[in-house]
Amino acid sequence: MINRNSTLMLIALISLVFWWVQNYYDLLVFDHTRIASGEIWRLWSSQYLHTNQNHQWLNLIGLSLFLLLYSTYLSVFKLLITLMYLSTSVGLGLFFFSPDIIYYAGFSGILYGLFTIAALFALLNKDLILGHTVLGILTIKVIWENIDPSINASSAALIHANIATDAHLYGYLAAITLGSYPIIARLLKKI
Repeated sequence: MINRNSTLMLIALISLVFWWVQNYYDLLVFDHTRIASGEIWRLWSSQYLHTNQNHQWLNLIGLSLFLLLYSTYLSVFKLLITLMYLSTSVGLGLFFFSPDIIYYAGFSGILYGLFTIAALFALLNKDLILGHTVLGILTIKVIWENIDPSINASSAALIHANIATDAHLYGYLAAITLGSYPIIARLLKKI
């Protein structure tokens, strides 16, 4: 489990990674055409890039909130595996199911996945109020922003880019898939 001091160091380390990778934006950004021609690292690397500092700060605040609330339930290894799983899922989802998204940079798909997994973990551990509240908010937001993308207009203006609601959806669905396994396994044991 990650203690509070380690959590703060992890936030600082991820912050440095976010700032450092910006130096290689053109090499790392999701570019559908270049991925199709073999530059597959862009499926993962693009999710640690941001369109501007506002975008970066929003995602760092979201990640910090997640880590401060849930890091005591995680090991660094589990967090890294979860980040790899979510970045793979979001990257492949964008590539195969959202061909209209040519370029993408951002961490929010992963954040949606992290908070969804945390909500499912809360439900698994009988913290029903937190689990249902977080899962309910995420579910409503994912549905709403896919029905009416204009709800993200103020965020889009802040980050100077369209909000890739598809990335949010893929992060959410990947987390539901991963996070449902322990719940299903527990239910099957009762049968």
